[in-house]
Amino acid sequence: MHCSTKALSLLQSVNPTTQVISKKIFPFFRAASKSRNPFDQSRNFFVRSAIAPINASAITFDRRALSAGQISAGNVPVWSGSGNCSLYSSSAKSGGPTIVATPQVCLQDVHTTLTIQGLDPSVPVTVRAQVSNDNGKKFCSHGQFVSSAAGTINLDTAESVGGSYTGVFPAGLLTTLGPAPGEFPYLRLYKKDPMQAWQINMTVHSGHHEVSNESPPDEVCSVLLTRLLMAPGVTRHPVRHGRVRGVMYMPPPQYGPAVGVVDMFGAVGGIMEFRAAMLASRGYAVLSLPFFAYDDLPSVPHTLELEYFEEACHYVMAQKNVIPDRCGMVSVSKSTDIALLLSTKVPQLTGVVCISVVHVSYDTNITYNGKLIVQGVKLGLEHMTTDEKGRLYPNAESIFSNFLRPGVEQAGMLRLVEASPECRYLIVAGSEDTWLCYMCVPYVQQYMERHGREQNLESIIYEGAGHIIEPPYGPHIIHTYQRVLPVYKEQVPKKVENPDDFEFPGGDHGYVTGVPVLFGGKPKETCDAQVDIWHRMQKFLDKSVRDCSPWYQAYLRKNNDN
Repeated sequence: MHCSTKALSLLQSVNPTTQVISKKIFPFFRAASKSRNPFDQSRNFFVRSAIAPINASAITFDRRALSAGQISAGNVPVWSGSGNCSLYSSSAKSGGPTIVATPQVCLQDVHTTLTIQGLDPSVPVTVRAQVSNDNGKKFCSHGQFVSSAAGTINLDTAESVGGSYTGVFPAGLLTTLGPAPGEFPYLRLYKKDPMQAWQINMTVHSGHHEVSNESPPDEVCSVLLTRLLMAPGVTRHPVRHGRVRGVMYMPPPQYGPAVGVVDMFGAVGGIMEFRAAMLASRGYAVLSLPFFAYDDLPSVPHTLELEYFEEACHYVMAQKNVIPDRCGMVSVSKSTDIALLLSTKVPQLTGVVCISVVHVSYDTNITYNGKLIVQGVKLGLEHMTTDEKGRLYPNAESIFSNFLRPGVEQAGMLRLVEASPECRYLIVAGSEDTWLCYMCVPYVQQYMERHGREQNLESIIYEGAGHIIEPPYGPHIIHTYQRVLPVYKEQVPKKVENPDDFEFPGGDHGYVTGVPVLFGGKPKETCDAQVDIWHRMQKFLDKSVRDCSPWYQAYLRKNNDN
């Protein structure tokens, strides 16, 4: 457990009532009978999987209104296509075992069940997942199983006895995908181009094998999973408008006015579009918004102009077929301070999601209308430490004593009391986040309570989850290689014997670059958190943005009258 017991006790000393989710997570689905939006069910894009290769023109949307009672963990939205389709395909030797994928072709946020049939009773097998990223780098995972008396293995219920994970973990092979042997160990697996689907090869091998550079022997059957980040009908539009840079993802226009969302990642920099594409596939109009290290934007986030983010919100609301008077924002880690601050300046921003929330602005000065409104709290390298593998992360005791003292409102803390009373916040963090975002949650809770705004806040700490909580069934990112880290070099952590191990860019910003960073968390618990926050944030955005929009309510009345 990377989150120390002492750190957790410090958290409880701040707010012993902090909500922690540790039970098994089930997806949240909106109930048609309770929804105020007649178009809600257009987001449940049910598509049956066509046998690969995909014929996108043959795939259609089904707007059947289903109540929550009709949708369960075992009956999730899947792809649905026209014509004769199969939910699976597999290759095997004639008369030999087969592997069944249900569904084989689906959106990335849909669970796929893998079942192996036709094995001899009680025989050991290894199931391996293999995929390449957009640059051709290879990633893999594997589980070791023993067939049942009937000669079958259902990966939703079967226990892995070895490999990349152990125990019963239905999404284990997807969640534990990591760099293959021989690849750089800190590679991060994500889709740079969401228009291209994941192609994940699942193979079954006789006996128990470990992953190596050589293919395991005795392959008995295989199946190719196709997992799409963009539903058919979703469109992608590069944005270069005024000062705004990014990519806009629009859902099919025939499903009514969409909730507009600005989507930002954190200190990774550049642009990451996959979450925007996936949200658009569920009916949202989403701008993937970079704020440094992209196009002509600043190379590092030393000073940021809040007008850039304000203009992004207005750009989204100005799009055709988007609710024009309210919008939402999804932020992660480094961008959460921006989202919180922006809510105090843009009254139309009424739904703010903060994943791995930070309640102060670390290492970034923020200006508005030419004036400095937030002086960034300087986080020096002396507050960092490293583990035995040289991976950097904050020292919990140092962070707590210097930045998170109970009852103290730091100068850099964001004044959410200045936000519109309509604005709602959903803030979450993992209890094993090595970057200690779970410590920020009770501070925001206390702040909102002191100012009578506690009803505007929903907060969750996911037990066992790490810092990186992405959309469902993405890999568990326990560590990565950070190009730019907004941490200053002043002193070297005690565990760092050679300061030359860290590279620092020129100029006066003094940020750390080129360093392996530890994010923490357990695979299954992080996967559960991904599934929960994905559905929870959609429900939250609908309620806080769409249902609070006077324009949308007038739109509903007009359509009901007609």
